[in-house]
Amino acid sequence: MKLRSAVALVCVLLLGACTSSKTDEVEAAAAAAASAPAEGVDLVDIPVREPPRVQVEVPGAEPLRPLRLHPAAGTRESMEMSVGMTMSMRNGAQDLPSIPVPTTKTRLSAVLEEVTAEEFTVRHAVDAVEVVPVPGTPPQVLEQVRQSVEPLARYRAVVRMDPRGAVRGGQVELPRDVPALVHQTMQQMTQNLGQLAVPLPAEPVGVGASWTATHELEQNGMKLRQTGRYTLRALEGEHVTLDATIEQELLDPNVEAPGMMGATARVSDFSSSGRGTLELDLDRLMPTTVSLGIDLHMVMDVTVLGQNQHMEMDMGMQMDMRRQD
Repeated sequence: MKLRSAVALVCVLLLGACTSSKTDEVEAAAAAAASAPAEGVDLVDIPVREPPRVQVEVPGAEPLRPLRLHPAAGTRESMEMSVGMTMSMRNGAQDLPSIPVPTTKTRLSAVLEEVTAEEFTVRHAVDAVEVVPVPGTPPQVLEQVRQSVEPLARYRAVVRMDPRGAVRGGQVELPRDVPALVHQTMQQMTQNLGQLAVPLPAEPVGVGASWTATHELEQNGMKLRQTGRYTLRALEGEHVTLDATIEQELLDPNVEAPGMMGATARVSDFSSSGRGTLELDLDRLMPTTVSLGIDLHMVMDVTVLGQNQHMEMDMGMQMDMRRQD
């Protein structure tokens, strides 16, 4: 098997697994969009999934108060997100040069359309996506990343969320003229945008509180269990500052990457963890800032067109987001 085929598959797997690795908590159900889809667009329901399981470990210092999102109807916000990666690979007994992965920059917008006591409805859109090459990026990797992310500039969705940050349902608009891989990425993006809301505990908490949020998710054929651990460092009015750690566990070693013409992979070793900080305002839609670093190690055997390749990979990712006030 040619190495570039394996590299392309690796990029698909890692991009899919890591673009949602935050903030991180995924669920969705059926809901109707407020307006009819444009010509050449299908409205697709996001499959129903269980909400994150949130458990308070330390309640924190008095005074304790419930943390609930309560943005006002008509709120409009935008956010810029930058994702940079480094990746090194080992092909059998041969160490391969480190692969410089281009940086992706995405501008997102959100409008709060409806608010009730139980939930609020948000219309999401990607306004622009830019792929920024870095020195030494292989042309096939640059092209693979561009094909994967640039169609996301056409992403549109309506999402229902509850005051604790859980996604209750929604629909995503899927243009009919984009590849199947992009369709799946767009559907996953709805879940990822929901993950920008930290899963908040049901119980009242104070400064110093800590809680965990656990859920299962699937990213580009990889079935994972993700556990986020959050510590409340500061609470001033509506402004919340959190430290966060993320751990992911692979639930199924067999991976079928969509859009790769039947390519499959079996993972024999997997570890993924991250650490970062988040700031959010309870009366706003999007976090004020998010900074998260993730390290991933994976060993797998890839099969493409009947040919096998043993590969080991180490990847680092840095994701930074900032709300544009």
